[in-house]
Amino acid sequence: MAQNVGGAQFSCRIAGSLLGLLPCDSSYWSSGFYEPYRNHYQEVDHIQPFNAVTKYNAMVDSTEQLPLLLRQAFRTATSGPRAPFIWICRAVTVALSWM
Repeated sequence: MAQNVGGAQFSCRIAGSLLGLLPCDSSYWSSGFYEPYRNHYQEVDHIQPFNAVTKYNAMVDSTEQLPLLLRQAFRTATSGPRAPFIWICRAVTVALSWM
């Protein structure tokens, strides 16, 4: 629960940036250990709190996905209106916004 609360607070901070049209550079860490359906209370879905306040987000589960998702993130960030975008890795999560 503690990590879920932290994720919700982080998404609120991004929402403030979105509403004010301000740039937001932040980092959000998620546990590198993931076993679905194994009663790990900290491993909840971290994508849902960010859907309403980000322009693009994607879960990166393996390093093979990173080049494709990185290109897609920058393509999305440079088109349309300004808004924060995020991609979440299981070991490290990086959140960026287009300035």
